Amino acid sequence: MANGYISPERKMELIQIVGEEFLATGESSRNLSNILLNKYGLKLSHVSVLKYIRLFALVNVDESSTVKSYIDDNTEETIDDPAVCKRVYAIAEGLLGGKTIKEVSLELGITYWTAYRDINERLRNLNQAKYEEVKNALKYNSTHHSTHSVR
Repeated sequence: MANGYISPERKMELIQIVGEEFLATGESSRNLSNILLNKYGLKLSHVSVLKYIRLFALVNVDESSTVKSYIDDNTEETIDDPAVCKRVYAIAEGLLGGKTIKEVSLELGITYWTAYRDINERLRNLNQAKYEEVKNALKYNSTHHSTHSVR
């Protein structure tokens, strides 16, 4: 794969692998990206995974309705969802309690990147004052822990 070139045969193989794993797990493209890395050593972005899932549905017409329903089930979460708001505030409280993003995400059973996004995007939109408080706490915590700070 010099210069990012993927042969048509390899591309079809990747489409099958990604599509079959998607059908088997029903995971989001972000989570599936991690699964593919751990299981097959495939380093694909979530955007590439989603592209391959859509191509899988085109190539495997008999599976297209199942693929579409899984994609619909994995739609973007918004702050309009009460469960998302509750999670955002739970993350904020954990971080204000001195935990790292990684610790809070493990405790809540979510990915690190979901917790990071919840703070940087969703909390900022929900409650700017709370966001600033968390941001300052993370700056302090980052001197004591190896952690990813907020923007």
